[in-house]
Amino acid sequence: MKNLKFLYYPDTIIYSETQFPLLLLCDTLHIVKTAEQDKETLSSDIFSQQGICQEYTPAPLGDDAERFRHLIRDVKLRKDDYAEQLSNLTLSEMVRDKKKENTESRPAILSTLLGNDAISKAEDKKINALWNARFLLALSEISDMEEEELAGHLNFFTNQELDMFKALHGGDEEPEDNPLEELMNIQQKLIKPNPKIIAKRAKAWFTLLSEKPLKNMHIWATRYEEAADIIFETYEKETGESPFLCEKISLPASIGRDEKTIADGILKIRKDADKERKEIASIFNHLTSPDTEKPSRPIINPAILDKWDTILESHFPEVQHGRKHLYIYFLGNFSPMQMAGNTEDANGLVCILK
Repeated sequence: MKNLKFLYYPDTIIYSETQFPLLLLCDTLHIVKTAEQDKETLSSDIFSQQGICQEYTPAPLGDDAERFRHLIRDVKLRKDDYAEQLSNLTLSEMVRDKKKENTESRPAILSTLLGNDAISKAEDKKINALWNARFLLALSEISDMEEEELAGHLNFFTNQELDMFKALHGGDEEPEDNPLEELMNIQQKLIKPNPKIIAKRAKAWFTLLSEKPLKNMHIWATRYEEAADIIFETYEKETGESPFLCEKISLPASIGRDEKTIADGILKIRKDADKERKEIASIFNHLTSPDTEKPSRPIINPAILDKWDTILESHFPEVQHGRKHLYIYFLGNFSPMQMAGNTEDANGLVCILK
C-alpha cells in the first residue's frame, strides 16, 4: 500500500494554525521551495525532522542560494527599499506598457538586487522568469505572515480591552484558554484573499515546479478555493467535464501554534488512527490510477469516517478546536501535475481545506 502524499499548492511554507490541520491526515506534505534552505533552518524544522513535511526545490539556486536568502532577510528589515524594487520586478511582466518602458528597467533592478555579475544571467528569459517567480512567492510569504501577526496583535488588544472592561465591572474570573475562539477572532481580521493575487502566486508557483515536475504526485491540497479554481478551469477546458466532489473529511479548525506540541500531537493521532488513515490512503491512491473510472459517493466507508471522527474528537475536541473539512474533488483523466509539464497518465485529486 502506498502512503498518502499531498502536494501543497501554491504556498511554499507552512507556518500557521490555519494550515497545520492538513498535517493530520496525510503521511507526508510535500512543499515546493523557492530556493534551498540553509543547514541551520533545516536542522530546526521539526516537521521535516519527523518526516511530516518534505521540502522540494525544483529550481535550485546553487551558489546564488545564500544571496537569495540574504536578499529576503533584507526585504523583511528594509521594506521601504527592497520591497518596492521587488514589487516592480515581479509585476513588470504583467503590468508594464511595452510602448512606455518603465524608467527603471528589469535589468537595472536585478543589477541592484543581485549584483553586476548576475546581469548576464538575468537577461536570459527563462532565468529571469524563475527569479521573478521566487521573488513574488517570497514576498507573498512575508505578506501573509505579517498579516496574520497583525491580526493576532489586534486580537490581543481586543481581549486586553475586554479584560479591562471586566475588571472595571468587578469581573474576576480568569477566562479559559480557547484556541478555537482565538483562531476565529484572528480569521475575522484577515483580509479575504484576492483572486487576482492568488492567480499570480499560482502562476509563479507553476513556473518553479515546471523546471522539474514531481513524479507520482497527483493528490494536491490547498487552503485557497481561488487556487483550486485555477486547476478546475483548466480541467474543464481540457476535458469538458466538471470536477466531481466525491468526499469530505473532518479536521480541526485549529491544533495550536507551538510546533513541537503540534508535531507530537500529529504523531499520536497518526498512531491511534493508523488503520483508518491506511484505508483512506488506499482509496485515494486507487482513485488516482489512470484505470479508475469516476467514483460514486461515498468513496470511503462511513464506518471508517465515523471512527476517524471519534479519534479526532478524543485528541482535538470540537468545542475547543472547532471543525473544518477537507473537500475531495476527483479529476478524471487529468492530473494537476499536467499544468507543470508532467505528462504521466493519472487521475487527479484536489483537496480544499475550508
